[in-house]
Amino acid sequence: MRGSIRQRHAKTRQVISVLGVTEGAGATRLALSIANYYASAEGRKTAYGEISKETKLGYILEKAKCIATEPVGFQDPFLLYYPALGRQGICDLMEQEKHGWERLILDQTLAEDSEIVIGSGAVHILLLDPTLWSYRQIQTEMRNLVTNQRLYRLLKGNAYTYTEDLRAIRRFQDEFGLVLHRIPWIKDPYRMCKGDIKAIQQILTREEMMI
Repeated sequence: MRGSIRQRHAKTRQVISVLGVTEGAGATRLALSIANYYASAEGRKTAYGEISKETKLGYILEKAKCIATEPVGFQDPFLLYYPALGRQGICDLMEQEKHGWERLILDQTLAEDSEIVIGSGAVHILLLDPTLWSYRQIQTEMRNLVTNQRLYRLLKGNAYTYTEDLRAIRRFQDEFGLVLHRIPWIKDPYRMCKGDIKAIQQILTREEMMI
């Protein structure tokens, strides 16, 4: 695939790419939740990478009183943060062993960042909202995704949504052939309840990441 980046690390290091089909799908919330699960519940050294031209994490970094790291990023007691990464930033983060992360959780929007997608060895978690107001844009992005057979196969037939609209879920499934799993809205990725943790574990088990 054009623009893919190959993962070249041992099996103990894993990249998880949370792909929001459109802006506002909730990819940042889910990516931070997964990152905090690995860092807190499993005690793994975890990095969160934001693939974006401009960061949306200013309030988080300020609240966490993060310290600077290299490449350009921040660290709180639990997570390494790498905001507003481009292609070179991702390459640097993945290729430099000194960062020592075991899990790298990438937060990206398919509509804007489809040219920067991690290729082989990464797990891809697709998140979308199939409700009527956004469906036309979702159709456009999904049709582009379907033409990219390599990435489409990496989804393992799964996608995720926060919506409770069963009609919208069925419509999406019928059109694109992916099973759309409903997940609960995690109010605070930094203070997850037992139900939130169970939901994250179910996603990771389904994606064969509970190792």
